[in-house]
Amino acid sequence: MHVFQQHASQSVAARSGQRGHPADAACAVGFDEEAQVCHRTQGPFQPDVARARLGVASVQLRVGALLFHDEHVDPELHQVMEGHRVQVTEQVVVDGCHAGDASPVGFARPALAFDDGPVGIAELSSGIRLCHEAFGNPLDPVVLLMHGLGSQLLLWEEGFCEGLASEGFRVVRYDHRDSGCSTVLEEGSAYTLSDQVADAVGLLDHLGASDAHVVGMSMGGMIAQTFAMEHPGRCRSMVSMASNTGNRDFGRPSGTALEAMMAPAPADPAAAVEKELSDRRIWASIWHDDDHARAVFAAYAARSVQPRHAFDRQVAAVLAHGSREDRLATITVPTRVIHGTVDTLIAASGGERTAAVIPGADLVMVEGWGHDMAPGAWPQLIDAIVTHCHRADGAA
Repeated sequence: MHVFQQHASQSVAARSGQRGHPADAACAVGFDEEAQVCHRTQGPFQPDVARARLGVASVQLRVGALLFHDEHVDPELHQVMEGHRVQVTEQVVVDGCHAGDASPVGFARPALAFDDGPVGIAELSSGIRLCHEAFGNPLDPVVLLMHGLGSQLLLWEEGFCEGLASEGFRVVRYDHRDSGCSTVLEEGSAYTLSDQVADAVGLLDHLGASDAHVVGMSMGGMIAQTFAMEHPGRCRSMVSMASNTGNRDFGRPSGTALEAMMAPAPADPAAAVEKELSDRRIWASIWHDDDHARAVFAAYAARSVQPRHAFDRQVAAVLAHGSREDRLATITVPTRVIHGTVDTLIAASGGERTAAVIPGADLVMVEGWGHDMAPGAWPQLIDAIVTHCHRADGAA
């Protein structure tokens, strides 16, 4: 086994019994403490149960062969068995780019037994690599979660994803290009929301999904809107959360919020977390909790730090389209708009305008919700999403 990318951890261990794995599932990974980013290093991989989940701070492992103490291996792998050695004929990427999310203990419903294991990397024909993770039964309709500007898939915490999955959905969260553990482009690159939509379509192709309910927050809402405009045949329904239409007369941030969002983060990781926390307080929900938010930002920093040029490219992609209202008026898929009453980063008028422009869209205003994913808001947000998706599928 070779470690080909390292960000933080020097040794890691499995979290036993996660999402349907047996309670005695255990494995450990170790590697040279001198390993550097993009340098290969040898390290032991010792699983006791096939497909045990790796609880890793920030590591990607490319596995060519696995050695087990017995012959209990994943039957879905294309493999050649020689005694207790499993030679994988097509190399598998085991992506454990993050440890547990900051979901409050006890919130998430009981884990489902249909999890497909470690985080995956989708290699798109465009050359973009998308890091993604799925929750729930593979046979259920897909809900594709799109995070916002400067964020990563950890925005959609495990408890939130499991709450959606328990209602009968295959929930997929992923990092956009220039985010998290997905491809970070070179300086001087440029793209649009349409390019980000093409990434999402490519991810669905990779997953073998014909279509999905697309759910996006903030910039993710703009990508979801564009997805519904450009690929209605792949879109079962659309949910735009805490977003706007690109019309600058609606959904304007407060001056304080805009200044905070655009200010560069300190180079020191601890200082950067404190800046994120200070910013969050400006546009937070009434359910905001400093300790929880700090844990989320620390998980972001441990997993992947977004370069400033990548953040700026995402901003440019949002601005490149200008107002999308003429095209939004052509959307035909079932649409729900969700917005918070205390959002100061994208004011409530952004959601109100979005619902007014898209034919047949309904608007759910969440009292006390800001521009965050505070767990206190999860029950209302999950209910709003699930109700809409089931209705679009004819189940409500």
